[in-house]
Amino acid sequence: MPKLNQSDLHYQDYSWVAVPGDDPTKTRADRTRFSRHEGYEVLDLINSFTAAGGGDLDRRARLIIE
Repeated sequence: MPKLNQSDLHYQDYSWVAVPGDDPTKTRADRTRFSRHEGYEVLDLINSFTAAGGGDLDRRARLIIE
């Protein structure tokens, strides 16, 4: 699966530091309080998408999602 990395993202204004009470290693549990400003959450969300039928998305499709 072609996962994106921080350096692949178009936007560069994400925060990569967890705010108090947020744990970047627990992105699944933190999903109920998603923040589009926190890069590690955005990256995890983008990389969680799959194509129709459960297939992998390519890099271009993931960048469009961003």
